[in-house]
Amino acid sequence: MPTVGVIGAGIAGLAAAYRLHRAGVSIRVLEATDRTGGVIRSESTEGFLVEHGPNSIRAGSVELERLIDELDLQNERVWANDAADTRYVVRDGTPTPLPMSIRSFLSTDLFSTRAKLRLLAEPFVGTAAANDESIADFTRRRLGPEVLDYAVAPFVGGVFAGSPETLSVQHALDRLADLEAEYGS
Repeated sequence: MPTVGVIGAGIAGLAAAYRLHRAGVSIRVLEATDRTGGVIRSESTEGFLVEHGPNSIRAGSVELERLIDELDLQNERVWANDAADTRYVVRDGTPTPLPMSIRSFLSTDLFSTRAKLRLLAEPFVGTAAANDESIADFTRRRLGPEVLDYAVAPFVGGVFAGSPETLSVQHALDRLADLEAEYGS
């Protein structure tokens, strides 16, 4: 039986290798560095534990739940504390709460008046001409550059450990793409 090479021992490479192994395929994982995990790693700095990589996973995925069950990791999950509901974004060196309601959005200093007006115009923005669009292009087109910089980019970095410039909105945030296709907004 031929051996399948899996390039990279980050979370995606390890998950692919696991699935192939479970299917009875001979595998070899190739990693360029001296450790597994890709961007996910823990570091002790000045007495504090710093976690690098995505800080959350998208709950509700049937495949993800199945993988957690197969690996017997249910008891390893760490759920967000309700006291941590307020998210902060740093703008001009100042941590500012991310608005989570229309009222807090209208009163926040996080976004300029121009950005707030731009966001309110979202229902009037046309749909994309391209078949596939990055999260960054989608956000700039529909919501404006400030919303990309101070809301969407931090979210994407935290959830996907990736750049909104390179991630596909149709794949990473498919529900947004579906809503635009179905309702235009």
